[in-house]
Amino acid sequence: MILERTIAAHLQTAIPGLIAFKDDLAWAQAGSPYPYLMVTVTGSGRKPLGTGRYDDKRWEEGPREWVFEKTWIYPKAVRFTVRGKAIAGKSGATVVAETVKAIEAELRKYGSGQRLVLTDPVSEANVIIRRVKYRGASDQSPNLQRVPFDAQQTLDYELQELEVIEVSREKDFQTIDVIQE
Repeated sequence: MILERTIAAHLQTAIPGLIAFKDDLAWAQAGSPYPYLMVTVTGSGRKPLGTGRYDDKRWEEGPREWVFEKTWIYPKAVRFTVRGKAIAGKSGATVVAETVKAIEAELRKYGSGQRLVLTDPVSEANVIIRRVKYRGASDQSPNLQRVPFDAQQTLDYELQELEVIEVSREKDFQTIDVIQE
């Protein structure tokens, strides 16, 4: 839920005129504005970045010790659904195509391995996205569920979310003398 909300907020601020909703009910309660975007995670997994006990270490000056970190990758299949309606001088398909091009251009910036660090607008938590992979697109016919829109298109991407976990801290060794009687 955090990834969906964070990506939707990022795309909404990056693309002027785009409004993001979590579902059709929220869209209807907002007065049915167009064009709009829904972000849905359709599948996820979990795998470690490396094979060792830790992937990275850093020196902390405060307690003067090494901090070891383990990184987990969460590949998530994300579907972006864009719906649009005809406006003055443009058909609904044109509005959706322009919006989809803008979304693809924004996501293409982060496809080359450049990390994307986003902040969730609700919980203020950072979401780190390592890689964005394009998986496909499909046009869907309108009025399947009696929703009044002219055109709809879905984009499927795989986003690799990173989570860094502090594993352990290296402390100074203490010498313990064992005396046997």
